[in-house]
Amino acid sequence: MTGPLYIQEVTGRSEQGITHPYICRASDGRIYFVKGLNAGEISLVREWVCGNLGRCLGLPIPPFCIAEVPPPIAQAYPDLDCGGVFASRRQAVTELTASDIDQVPTEIQQLVLAFDWWIKNGDRYLTEHGGNVNLFLDQDDDGLVVIDHNQAFEADFSPTDFCTMHVFRNQVGTVFDDLVTRAHMATRFQNAMTHWPQIRAQVPERWLYLDEHHTESCSIDLEQVHNTLENYTSPEFWCLP
Repeated sequence: MTGPLYIQEVTGRSEQGITHPYICRASDGRIYFVKGLNAGEISLVREWVCGNLGRCLGLPIPPFCIAEVPPPIAQAYPDLDCGGVFASRRQAVTELTASDIDQVPTEIQQLVLAFDWWIKNGDRYLTEHGGNVNLFLDQDDDGLVVIDHNQAFEADFSPTDFCTMHVFRNQVGTVFDDLVTRAHMATRFQNAMTHWPQIRAQVPERWLYLDEHHTESCSIDLEQVHNTLENYTSPEFWCLP
């Protein structure tokens, strides 16, 4: 589809996820999970930045875009009146469980682990007591589906918890200790960052403020996010706790 995507109908809300995204039919005839102010401005920025970087890396993230909301729908659903909404295409999936991990190719496991470390994402944990992986298997081809990055760049990100509870923690030794793998990941990060100016420029201005009049900035600094992402060039980035 060319041109902007418009939300045409709100059909319900998802029972999954903290923000319970809206389920919407869009102008391309497809169904999307849609996040607006119900998710919070900071979460919207994180989803957009990390989703784009992840797709640049080759991660299997469902197609997404910033969709436009016509005034009648925005009036009926004020949460969606935020200068554009984050719309992720719905796919037929089943949640990844511990017994499914071996189905995921090793290279993909390593890439997901490295990506989550890069963006400081502590929301991909799975232990014997359960967890929240935000990973699914496509029902059509059993391929991995990666979603939800609204908790990236958190100040309380714990490297120790990450290394002990991440769903793909068995790959920690290879990703951080194997120099060839590290160099490969660093190159992929470098290539992804060439897209940063475009990713940054496409963030709706409304998402950067807590009010529609743009008088109160939200607590996410995209310059600081950029600096965090550039840390992969430092040897300390690859040092485990």
